[in-house]
Amino acid sequence: MRIFSLTFILLLLLTACTSPTSIAPIATSIPPTQTYIPTIHVTPRPTPISPPIDFSIIIHKFESMSDGYILYGSYQWESASDINFVYLDDVVIQDANGNIIKYEHADPSGVISPSNKNLPFAFKITGTNYTFPLFISVQSINAILSDTATFQFDAGANPHVGDEWISNLNVPLNVYHIFIHKIKLISGATPTELGFNFTIWVGPNINIVNLNITDVNATTIVYGGGGGESTPGEIESGWALEGYLPAGLKTFQIANLNIKIYGEWQTTWQP
Repeated sequence: MRIFSLTFILLLLLTACTSPTSIAPIATSIPPTQTYIPTIHVTPRPTPISPPIDFSIIIHKFESMSDGYILYGSYQWESASDINFVYLDDVVIQDANGNIIKYEHADPSGVISPSNKNLPFAFKITGTNYTFPLFISVQSINAILSDTATFQFDAGANPHVGDEWISNLNVPLNVYHIFIHKIKLISGATPTELGFNFTIWVGPNINIVNLNITDVNATTIVYGGGGGESTPGEIESGWALEGYLPAGLKTFQIANLNIKIYGEWQTTWQP
């Protein structure tokens, strides 16, 4: 009985030592046509926090017309984050009773100056019989960050078109997290045009435009612009370049991240 117990214990120890958990992690350089699944567990995508911004709506002057007014002003901002540019798509104008006032964009006759954090605007309002003051409100701001981030990827020594890798790389950028979920080797218009397509997971505050991925190893600069959402929070970014060599370790840069900052900014105006 003691001999059987000792043999059983030895078998358990041998099984534990040869279990899959003791195998070394898979290398990032893998044979073609195989999917690389990293052994690192990735933290689920967090909901990002927008960087703080001090945003102002300033009316500089107005022009009276027979059928209404033209308001000239500018958006001005200060932020701890380096913001290259801002634009707005949901400006609301109301009278003192809360009635929505229709307007048209006019020529602001000003110079857009991102370095001075100034964006001119002009609104043409039809009609003069309003209950003043008018309230000009902004609920969200689209901003392009100047921050950049890099990540590396090795497709191996002899990758083929159609090879796909599940990478799940978490790339921090400013207060955000960009998850490079999948990478696929693609071809362009000709067999010698090669490149990568990236499936990217982003948070809800990140817009789906102006997200560029650059291969900093390439002699010719290559950009992959962000496309439309195939599923919520998922975008595609890719490119193909004549004579591009996809093999080996590559360093990619993420730039021109376009974000949406939510808030409540308001100013008033009356003739």
